[in-house]
Amino acid sequence: MRILIAVCNFPPEPNVMASLPYDLATALAEHHDVTVLAPHPSRPAGYDFSNCPPVKGKFNLIRVKTSIYTASRIVGRSKEGISLGKSVARFIQNHHDEYDVLYMMVSPYFAEYYITKAAVKYHLPLVRHIQDVFPEPIVRRIPVFGKLVFKLALPIDKFICRHSTRIICIGDRIKNYVSRTRKTDEKKMYVVMNWQDESRFKEHIPYDTSRSVFTYMFLGNLSSAANLHYLLRCYAESGAKDTRLVIAGTGNIKDSLIELAGGYPNAQIVFRDAPSAEVNKIQSEADVLLLPLRKSIALRCNPSKLPAYMFSHRAILACVESGSDVDCTIKAADCGWVVEPDDDSALKKMFKELPSVSQEELERKGENGYMYSQLHLTKNVNLQCLMDVITGINRE
Repeated sequence: MRILIAVCNFPPEPNVMASLPYDLATALAEHHDVTVLAPHPSRPAGYDFSNCPPVKGKFNLIRVKTSIYTASRIVGRSKEGISLGKSVARFIQNHHDEYDVLYMMVSPYFAEYYITKAAVKYHLPLVRHIQDVFPEPIVRRIPVFGKLVFKLALPIDKFICRHSTRIICIGDRIKNYVSRTRKTDEKKMYVVMNWQDESRFKEHIPYDTSRSVFTYMFLGNLSSAANLHYLLRCYAESGAKDTRLVIAGTGNIKDSLIELAGGYPNAQIVFRDAPSAEVNKIQSEADVLLLPLRKSIALRCNPSKLPAYMFSHRAILACVESGSDVDCTIKAADCGWVVEPDDDSALKKMFKELPSVSQEELERKGENGYMYSQLHLTKNVNLQCLMDVITGINRE
């Protein structure tokens, strides 16, 4: 089978949105002819790619020319998406007869639109992988006219759904939401959970019970979606004694977070880098791992850091909506606690009370999360499901 993969992230970018398509391309290339179209690496912001080794694999990797914009402003990100979509569309125009199926996992939604139009024009079966539902964020990000812009933009996403041969979602509730709001037949929709490279977490590092300071930790991309300014303020204002907050990672809001932390000299707030190879070791220093998201985001996405947290045998405190996939996963696994986003009093209360939780209870919740992750969130489980969705089109 001849498979074309179009993505917006790919190694050497050190994030899950890059490793997922790499794992997919590597596995498919064992038995199929695979070509990957990806822009030059740029995420996370501030990361140095100058000394990264070449990407290895049996697939053919083609770097397409696009504009690069790593900040979170909607105009710049839209231009980046348009340029990627047009580049991929031009490739499809010139090479559509060389492929049997197209898989795309690109940022919504302009890139998806141009790629979908090309796939429709040249009758190329399309598998769409939804990581984040759009244009719902427009309502929040565009003052005053957000609802009107959303109403005008929604038909484009419906067009993409309608012309996708198959659609992959990263959670049951996201699948149900997309099906309902886009009037999409659930028969062509599949749920495949995002995975992390569990080999990085083979070593089980137990809690260090000799520490005198209780450690809260966020590890991941420092972006506006994570609601980290709010998290930092609530922690600093909670007055939680004998605790510290560790924010590990890089991203385009790191400088503003450091500046904000400087306004709370009495709070112990630490910033550090988080190299991919050291994630398990760094996360093992936490007593509780933090998973905050801006209001409504958890209802339309399922963050990839959740399985990484669970692989580390650590309890989790999440700030997400009740009924979201994150909330349901944490409750099903019994691996932590959940508070509603922007509920200041509830979050501050948790920061003050969790250090009093017994060591046995922390370890129990951490172990629960790990066991759940092995059943539902590993590459072994989900990569094969994703491959079956793509290669199954050839047999329909």
